[in-house]
Amino acid sequence: MDTVNLDTCDREPIHLIGKVQPHGALIALNASSFVAEYASVNTGEFVGSPPEAILGKNIAQLIGEENTSQLPDFPLEPSMPDLLKPWFFSFDGRDGTPIKVECLPHRNRDHIILEFLEPEPGPAPVWEDEYLRRGFISELIKPDALHELADASARIIRDVTGFDRVMIYRFAEDKHGEVIAESTSRVLSD
Repeated sequence: MDTVNLDTCDREPIHLIGKVQPHGALIALNASSFVAEYASVNTGEFVGSPPEAILGKNIAQLIGEENTSQLPDFPLEPSMPDLLKPWFFSFDGRDGTPIKVECLPHRNRDHIILEFLEPEPGPAPVWEDEYLRRGFISELIKPDALHELADASARIIRDVTGFDRVMIYRFAEDKHGEVIAESTSRVLSD
């Protein structure tokens, strides 16, 4: 591809570029041996060890035996829709300092991919419960009509944020809006 423009972007092989976005690091393990076969150059920033200290070694040498023992039981196949379950854990760095990470583990053919993100101060409490999160997702993919989707969305947003009232508007081209869904924790009187 010599010319890059909007017409050629859809043919860009983004899964083969060989780079990760700067807000994350990646380690790819052999799925059967857990030996690191690929590591992004920025792993030091996220897991405290540069790629040359990771490659060719069992991941247990980096994240510890206890964390590594959890990998076989972790849901490595994305659920529907393609959601990866975040894994929050910590391990001792090379200098003994605890390192807290947020990781999105998943399988890609013969590899287990560990995507490390900059950890937030902590996940929102509601997202720590896998069953609750899956319930939200299933509520959002069920509706066949816009109004059902809007009703479910308003209810979920109110539950997650703790707001007393959430309204969803549909705006017309003339910028006038109408409420198409509402969720409230109070009983409204007419």
